[in-house]
Amino acid sequence: MLFRSLIACLLMVGLSGCTDPKDATEGNFKKSLQAYLDSEYPKCYFMSEMPKAIDTFEGSRTQQRYDAMKQAGLLVSSVKEAEVEGVFLGKQKKSVPVYELTEEGKKYFKNDVSKTMNGKSVGGFCGGKANIVEIVQFTEPADMWGQKLSEVVYTYTVTDLPEWAKNENILEQFREIKQDVESTQTPLKDKTALVLTNNGWTHRKLLQ
Repeated sequence: MLFRSLIACLLMVGLSGCTDPKDATEGNFKKSLQAYLDSEYPKCYFMSEMPKAIDTFEGSRTQQRYDAMKQAGLLVSSVKEAEVEGVFLGKQKKSVPVYELTEEGKKYFKNDVSKTMNGKSVGGFCGGKANIVEIVQFTEPADMWGQKLSEVVYTYTVTDLPEWAKNENILEQFREIKQDVESTQTPLKDKTALVLTNNGWTHRKLLQ
């Protein structure tokens, strides 16, 4: 009976899933990296509080990024009296541009995505799905820090991005969004360490 099962497994190799998930193979690495990318996407871009008051001390670059989001239809702005915090003068009340979400922006903005260094919660505009293209190369598994690791170089593309991500003002101001949008023509390349666990290979960040 065991012999028949082994023969059947050999005949269906590559189709029936007879490979060991702990083997250092492209198939196992692809599965592991796809699980990691699924945890990262939809990705949230442009972290910010909302509403957001922009004071002049933050610089024109910052306002240009908010204006790009405004031109893409995600934000609206008006001059209002708001409390802003300067680097040297502390908190002050001033008339400054205040950016708020439009109805369209609310569809893509996710609250409490991250926290700033001073503990404030910020959100981001989220979208996209990442897909593994290929494993470019990987190292032979080796013991390091009490774990068995393999360093893997891989490529991936990002699809299902919302239309606002393709707005020319957004592409000009946000390099990360531009790279993701263009990845369907030029796949993104990354390098990471995969860790061997009892259940197979796992991206190191998923173990944290």
